[in-house]
Amino acid sequence: TYTATDACGNASSKSQVLHVVDTIAPQLHGVPSDITVECDEVPTAPVVTATDNCSSPVVKATETRQNGNCSGRWTIIRTWTAVDKAGNEVTQTQVIHVADTTAPVFTGNLPGDLTAECDAIPSPPELTASDNCSNATVRLREVAQPGDCVGRSRITRTWTATDSCGNASTHVQVINVIDTEAPKMSADPQDVVAECDHIPNAASLTASDTCDSNVSVHLTQVTTPGTCKGESTISRTWTATDDCGNIDEVSQLVSVRD
Repeated sequence: TYTATDACGNASSKSQVLHVVDTIAPQLHGVPSDITVECDEVPTAPVVTATDNCSSPVVKATETRQNGNCSGRWTIIRTWTAVDKAGNEVTQTQVIHVADTTAPVFTGNLPGDLTAECDAIPSPPELTASDNCSNATVRLREVAQPGDCVGRSRITRTWTATDSCGNASTHVQVINVIDTEAPKMSADPQDVVAECDHIPNAASLTASDTCDSNVSVHLTQVTTPGTCKGESTISRTWTATDDCGNIDEVSQLVSVRD
């Protein structure tokens, strides 16, 4: 109100009414940008503040989660809302895309490549794996490739660890299977002395083998004449050979007398 007064006390007044309003929303400070992170690297929500031209605004934060197509993927939506005393408000959001791109990691001691006899091939161990986002499943695949004989081969074992999002890691073991053990004869005939009309027949020997179920036995017989017709020496040799060329031999000497 403005009042004009003269020296004799006469006065007149004029009034002005100012309508004060607040139509400007607050401003948020510190709202982070949208990001994509691994499931074990989700940042904590920051402290967001707000300023206003007329009053002290109040900031409220909310967070929602939307699950993805596997346990290692989801979306986080963080929303900050600032409201001043006049009811003006502002809202900003941050979208966090959580991804799982990390493969599982095998735990414990892993089997290495080795060479083994055909009857001493170790059983495959049960491997385990850990993952940063979910449980990991381990599967074993074994492939055997035949070698150049029955007792030789190459075994390739592949363990694959897979998480729920399809990320996978593998461990491979190669086993070179060999056969260096000779067959075993069924008997070892003893040397004998026999009359010329009672020479024993050569024994029918067989042989067994750890790798080859069909071992051949070959008999060779050499007769060496003595000092007269009724005397001689018969040398018999049985040779068992498996498919990989390992050999076992037994021999018998028959001394023929008259």
